[in-house]
Amino acid sequence: MRDRLTSAAVMRRPGWFFDAGVALLYLAVALAFTYPLWLDPTTHIAYKPSGDQLWVLSLLEWMRTSLFSRPDEFFVGNFYFGSGGAMYGSHLMLGILPIYGLIAWITQSPVLAYSLTHISAYALNAGAMYAAVFVLTGSRPSALLAGAIFAFGPLQLAYSNHFQFLGAWWLPLVLLFGIRVWRGGGWLDFGLATLMVWVQFTTNAHLGVLAGMVYAAVVVPSAVYRVASERNIRLGLGMVVAGSVVTAPFVPIVQGYLGFSDAWRLDRDITEVQFWSVQLRDYLSPNGRLQWYGSLMERFPVPRGEHRVFPGFVPPLFAAVGLVAGLAGRRVTGKGLRSLTLLLVMLAFAGVLFSLGTHWKRHEVASDIALPYLQLFEHVPGFQGIRVVARFSLLANFAAAVLAGIGMYAVTRHLPRRWAAAALVGVAATALVLIEAFPRPLNTFAIPTDPPLRAALRETKPGPMIFVPVLQDDEVWRLWMATEAGAGPIVNGYSGHIWKQYWFFSDLTRNLSRSDVPGLAAGLQAYGIRAVAVDLNQVSDEDRTAWTTLAEGPWAVDARRVERHLLITLAEPGGPPADRWTDLDTTLLADVVDLAAGFTGMLVTRNPNSIAWVPPGDSRVRRVEVAWVRADGSVEAEHESHFLPPPLLGPGQLYTTPMRLFTPPEPGNYVLRASTDGDLLFERNVLVTRLEPLAYQGSARGMAAGLTLRSPASVTLAPRELAPLHVDAMNIGQTTWDPAVANVRFGWRWWKINDDGSETEQPQYEDRIVMLGHVYYGIPPGRGYAFAGRLQAPDQPGRYVVRASLLVELVGWFSNDPVEIEVIVKPADE
Repeated sequence: MRDRLTSAAVMRRPGWFFDAGVALLYLAVALAFTYPLWLDPTTHIAYKPSGDQLWVLSLLEWMRTSLFSRPDEFFVGNFYFGSGGAMYGSHLMLGILPIYGLIAWITQSPVLAYSLTHISAYALNAGAMYAAVFVLTGSRPSALLAGAIFAFGPLQLAYSNHFQFLGAWWLPLVLLFGIRVWRGGGWLDFGLATLMVWVQFTTNAHLGVLAGMVYAAVVVPSAVYRVASERNIRLGLGMVVAGSVVTAPFVPIVQGYLGFSDAWRLDRDITEVQFWSVQLRDYLSPNGRLQWYGSLMERFPVPRGEHRVFPGFVPPLFAAVGLVAGLAGRRVTGKGLRSLTLLLVMLAFAGVLFSLGTHWKRHEVASDIALPYLQLFEHVPGFQGIRVVARFSLLANFAAAVLAGIGMYAVTRHLPRRWAAAALVGVAATALVLIEAFPRPLNTFAIPTDPPLRAALRETKPGPMIFVPVLQDDEVWRLWMATEAGAGPIVNGYSGHIWKQYWFFSDLTRNLSRSDVPGLAAGLQAYGIRAVAVDLNQVSDEDRTAWTTLAEGPWAVDARRVERHLLITLAEPGGPPADRWTDLDTTLLADVVDLAAGFTGMLVTRNPNSIAWVPPGDSRVRRVEVAWVRADGSVEAEHESHFLPPPLLGPGQLYTTPMRLFTPPEPGNYVLRASTDGDLLFERNVLVTRLEPLAYQGSARGMAAGLTLRSPASVTLAPRELAPLHVDAMNIGQTTWDPAVANVRFGWRWWKINDDGSETEQPQYEDRIVMLGHVYYGIPPGRGYAFAGRLQAPDQPGRYVVRASLLVELVGWFSNDPVEIEVIVKPADE
């Protein structure tokens, strides 16, 4: 029987001292790699003051404070209010939350907790890999080297500016429990390996994919082999049950991710994926923080920092030693590591291959040579949401770290005076890795503060709010201010994706006139906004006047000036808003379309009601059932389309958005019917025929438009005040309005009406609206385009007429009659 070790005996064992020394070493290196963050951990943040780091801090603090106080809103998040689950638009960081939350609870300082979590993440990554390789080899020096490469190697350092990718310590733990399964572990080890994958996924979704690949390569084959070789059905059932039990709590989170992605159609475009892929030469492009490789970085430039995937020279060298030793088998390693070595090589190869994206490219130009990742992108759910495929290189770094550990073990086990010599060689090799990767000092910045605004936000009535203007440059700081003050959630935000409705609110809250205020206030109230914070230093004079009008009117119950901010508390809405699709006036600008073709049409929606309108449920992307119906009521063709509704429409407000449609193969007169959520969206009579538009001849001759004025035909404004202008223009000519060849624009000219009734043109006020050709790719005969913009009143009071139509810029105006708008400009003091 083995003697039990007393605590004193454990203290005397060399391994215990080595483990303690390793922990201290990893912590010391973490401090060195994050210098000088720990000099000002309560006031400063790494990299930049309003970027990913402050955003991550805001999310962690939201999760910490909401977990127990309002758990039902945990995944709703504190930004992108109205999106239905903004936290699913980012990495959840649940595996980091316990560490951050505990430190924040003890210190009562979120910034200090974040700084300490940031620093400790390096050491935790190294420690987890140390544990995994020690279980694999039984060699502490080998584990020391592997931990250093995984946590501090040049490739890992390239992504350390994204805090979410520092939370990678669950990945080696998948390997650790997989090794235990391979070496005789039971259902508990299999269940823990499964749990590690899910915790990694809910910490960082991309790292979760890497963890799943390690799980599929190591854990599952080990479990299958054990069950098959031992013919132990009971063990297999136990593993299945254990895996299912630990998976069950994470199923709602996966459904949340998939549901949020489907609701907002967040799949990445293949061109975006390809841009964020790397070339093989990029593996020679070092990160700018490395001390020693400035000339190499200049020799191999990249378009973005995410493309710098240089692994260093030392880690690949040790990994190559491990590759040779592992394949050599027991006569070199003393262990049966050949299969695992092959699996690690496959993982490294997959990491490099997937980082190259969907198509091979050279000199940043994609070729038509498809790569295996294209199949994953097109056919495997979840891969369409991954943007920066260059980060698959981290899987190669993971495999290299383990292979280096195997190589170090193979070398040191043959040394004389094995323990001391192995420790010395392991420390020396680790030193080489750390010296090569030793970075320049971390850029740290003081977190911007605004104590008066923070105090005012704390006193504001709780509820959703919006910061104006809606600008990306300030959104991270605003999110932090609101989170720290316990305010919000806010409509504004920042994430790995930009919420599709973000641009709506950006347009809604700028270029305002006083006449816009009632509709704007009604819309914000109906949407659920309870407070507006206007940065008066960042809005135009016209917008400042409009927001002041709102603050002083019946729509606000409180308004206060807080230095440069105007903080407005909105009144509760007087009643429920309209919320049916049939409450809207919606049409598609298409009268004649080509048969058997696809096209992008412009959908125009107007709220004709005297109250605000909000979409039923929420403003997510809607599926639309499209039917082409013949005169006899038979349906010739059906298909599904999508459109993005507005999150709100004030009384009289208009909204335009593209919709993709496919036409029937048979010509004829049809009723085009579109429905969503079980309600009719619109019906329109459309002629389907073979179109043969004329080519542009270099002049405006023969080009004509049928114009419908949607905005008011008569307005009264103050000097330089803005007014909405919206005109639907149907192509009633024979030539396509192709922006690639004809610079078609919507323009208007001003005439002042004199006392005798004569008119004097005012050319200084002439203006244009550009057609978005990159969305619609030209407007052929029979289709239309909605031009929306703003008129700005002249400086001088008087009576004016605006005549607006289409033109080919620098060529000529269209032949049709323009629309006319009467504008009365009154003195500013009236």
